Amino acid sequence: MKTRTLLEKLRSTKLWCALAGIVLGAALALGVDGAVLEKVLGAVTALVSAVTYIVTEGAVDAAGAKSLGEGLATLLSLFVGKESEDAGD
Repeated sequence: MKTRTLLEKLRSTKLWCALAGIVLGAALALGVDGAVLEKVLGAVTALVSAVTYIVTEGAVDAAGAKSLGEGLATLLSLFVGKESEDAGD
């Protein structure tokens, strides 16, 4: 069985949702106004959505760039190999 690292565990959506639930529940139990919690939750939701989008798009762009680089390297090797065969004739 694979052991997860601490960083992998911290990336867990389930962990962050559970922590948010605990914090919000504790805040309500301690008497924090519901309107304040709504504003905080709205701001956190917007921030998390934006950060998630940025990180995801960055990963997609990085994968695309890597694939393009590998394709160009393959194409270049085909041309270099072709020149070597032509030089031997």
